[in-house]
Amino acid sequence: MPRKYADQDKLQQLLSRSYEASIDKYVTKNADYIDDDLEPFIVQLYTLAKTLDEKNASNAQTSGTLTQEWRMTMKELHSMVLKEKERQEAAKLAAELEAYVDPDEEALGDFI
Repeated sequence: MPRKYADQDKLQQLLSRSYEASIDKYVTKNADYIDDDLEPFIVQLYTLAKTLDEKNASNAQTSGTLTQEWRMTMKELHSMVLKEKERQEAAKLAAELEAYVDPDEEALGDFI
C-alpha cells in the first residue's frame, strides 16, 4: 500500500492547538452574547481544559469522562449563547418594526 503524504504544516497547526485556546477563541468571537450568568460555565471549561491540555502535552491517557464533561459543558454554553444571540436579534427586529411607519396609516392619519 502506498504511503500517504502528510502536510507537515497542517500537522504542526493541529499539534499547536489546545483546549484553552479554543475557549479563548470562542469567548472572543461571542463576547457580545456572553454575560456574567455564563461565567460558571466558562470557569468550568477552563478548569477542564487545563487538565486536558496537561494530559495531552504529556501524552497521558485522558479519561472519557473528562472529555465528555468538557463536551457537555461546551454544548450547554453554546446553546445558551445561541439563545442570547436570537434574543438580541429579535429585540433588534422588534425595535426596527416599532420605528417603521406604515405608509397607509400615515396617509389616512386620523381617519383610522
